[in-house]
Amino acid sequence: MKRLIPALLLTFATLALLPAPASAAEEAAGGGSWTKLLMFAINFSIFVFILVHFGAPIVRKFFGDRSAEIRGVLSRAAAALQEAQDLANRVAATLAVIEAEKAWLAAELDEETNYQVRMIGEAARAAADRIKSDAELTATAMAHAAQRRVRNRLAASATRIARELIARDFRASDQTRLLAGFLDKLGQEARA
Repeated sequence: MKRLIPALLLTFATLALLPAPASAAEEAAGGGSWTKLLMFAINFSIFVFILVHFGAPIVRKFFGDRSAEIRGVLSRAAAALQEAQDLANRVAATLAVIEAEKAWLAAELDEETNYQVRMIGEAARAAADRIKSDAELTATAMAHAAQRRVRNRLAASATRIARELIARDFRASDQTRLLAGFLDKLGQEARA
C-alpha cells in the first residue's frame, strides 16, 4: 500500500505533463483531426504503459495479499465452523446421554417410591393388626381380671356370710358330721 501511493502520484503527474507538450505542438503545427487523434492514441498508450508497468505489480501484490488474507480468514472460519459443528455434535450426544440417564433415574425413582409405599403400607397394616391384637389381648386380660375380682369379692362375701352363719348356727354335732365326711373323703382318695 505504501508503494502504491507514490506510484499513483507519479502516474498522475506524468499524465498531467505529457499531454500538454503534445497538445501545444499540435496547435502550433495547425494539424487536423488525424494528428490530434494520433496524439491522443499515443498519450493513451503511454498512460496505459505507465499504468501497467508501475501500477500492475503493486495492484497484483495488493490483491494477492488481500486474497491470501481472505483465504486465511475463510480457512479459519471454516475451521471454527467445523469445530463448532463438532462441539454441537458432542453436546447433542451428551444431551442424549443425559436424557437417557434422566429417564432411567425417573423410572428407578418411581420404582423405589412404589416399593417404599408398599413397604409403608405393609408396615402400617402390620402395626394396625398388632394394635388390634394387643387391644384384644388387653380387653381379654381386663375381662379376666374383672371376673377374678368379682369371683374374689363373691368368695370373700360368701366366706364372710358363711362365717357369720356358722358362727351363729354351728353346733357340735355339725362339727362331728363335717369331720366324719372329711375323713371318708380322705379315705376314698387314699384308696384310689
